[in-house]
Amino acid sequence: MLRNMRTTVSRPLLDSPVHRHRYSKTVPGWMAGSADAAARPRLGRRAVRHCVLRRKRGEIFRMYRIGKYTLALGICTAVIAEPVMAHHSFAMFDQNKLSELKNVTVVQYTWGNPHVYIIIKSEDTAYTLECGSIANMSEMGWKFNTIKGGDKIDVVFYPLHNGKPGGALKAATLSNGKKLEA
Repeated sequence: MLRNMRTTVSRPLLDSPVHRHRYSKTVPGWMAGSADAAARPRLGRRAVRHCVLRRKRGEIFRMYRIGKYTLALGICTAVIAEPVMAHHSFAMFDQNKLSELKNVTVVQYTWGNPHVYIIIKSEDTAYTLECGSIANMSEMGWKFNTIKGGDKIDVVFYPLHNGKPGGALKAATLSNGKKLEA
């Protein structure tokens, strides 16, 4: 199919250093587009075809090389990102013990990643309770506006090992009686 397509290479300017031939020559269409065919019209078909094939082979190997480097970059990114995606453990919470506080006041409710936080106040002590992620909390029925500052709730949580006021929220009972797991 390529041999039947013919294109005429026009006569270039005589002062051009690249094009020194004095006449135009009819060459196959696939040769006309290459710089080699325009610069050296006396090359035989075989030589020009060899140059075109070598150029195509070079492009294929260049694409293969780019693919290799892209794959290597992807693997390196995955290895580096693994610690970033890792999550802290819940070893700081005593999961063998549950604490319960009734009728506490919500000071702050932070709906954000990586965890939702609730700061509550019982008498003169403020507790920071860590909850799950937004996705997990949403599955349990929580919303960004489930509670707000000033609400009275009852909470059950795993306390911190070090005895400081805080922990991991297990469940909360809202003022309307609705109980939500965390």
